[in-house]
Amino acid sequence: MPDDYEKLRPHLQAVAATAGAQFSALFVPTADGEALRLACSTQVDQGAIELAEATWADERPALLAGRPVRHASAVLWPLMDDGRFAALVYLNDAPASFPTQRDRAAALTIVDRLRPRRGRPLARVVADPAY
Repeated sequence: MPDDYEKLRPHLQAVAATAGAQFSALFVPTADGEALRLACSTQVDQGAIELAEATWADERPALLAGRPVRHASAVLWPLMDDGRFAALVYLNDAPASFPTQRDRAAALTIVDRLRPRRGRPLARVVADPAY
């Protein structure tokens, strides 16, 4: 994991821009995988953080399986690295078609930056576009 998650902010902003969201946040799992930690964000409030925490508590199996979870217009999108949960992106607004191939491509850089350097190829972000 990177020491400075703030370096991921421009990549998070790119993901938000492709989805048409104004506000976004990136959450990473704690070392034990039991909770999420806010890594970086763009103008999110406490309500967004609480929504991510509640969704992690209530919908963890779906998130760990790579399925986005919607709450009204907001979406919590799990980023996967070779089939493993890597991070959770919160977007305050996203169209029903989210995530598209373009959205997944924008997230590749985040997943790649989160991965420990071991000479592995660029991650494939897997998220079911039907959600």
